[in-house]
Amino acid sequence: MKNIINVFAVSILLFFTQCGPTTQDAVDYNEKVITDQLLVIDAINNLDSTFISYNPKLIEPALNNANLQVEKAISNLKEFGVFNNDSGFYNGTMALYNLFEKQLNNEYLEQFEIYKLSEEDYTEAKRIRYNELLEKINDDYALISDKFLVAQKDFAKKWNLELKTY
Repeated sequence: MKNIINVFAVSILLFFTQCGPTTQDAVDYNEKVITDQLLVIDAINNLDSTFISYNPKLIEPALNNANLQVEKAISNLKEFGVFNNDSGFYNGTMALYNLFEKQLNNEYLEQFEIYKLSEEDYTEAKRIRYNELLEKINDDYALISDKFLVAQKDFAKKWNLELKTY
């Protein structure tokens, strides 16, 4: 009877150790995360392009779309959850999305308000402020983006993934 219990216990232990995530599971997780990230980046790049138009009627829908894409990405990431109790990639991605959300609701929104000004209200001080906002967007993104890339590379190394360049 003791042997049967021991064999049963070992069998259960082997079953649970064999049921862990595979490299393919990690690839699938990475692909889901990156798919959303690319949609967010595309929406923000589109927003940046509309600022060149100097047309608030084009900027506002692009700003709304970028906000929507970030909201969806955050929601999806929460749904995906942390992969195999390894929160580094999840946290790096969430930090990136939270930065985008903050920038869209602060720096980008303030830039948009500057664009809506009439020519006579658009002063040198407003031009300087616009450029300060642009610099802050770029600096903050560079910092968080670097942290995200480190987290993604660590995830890829741990799961033996080959990362694609987009």
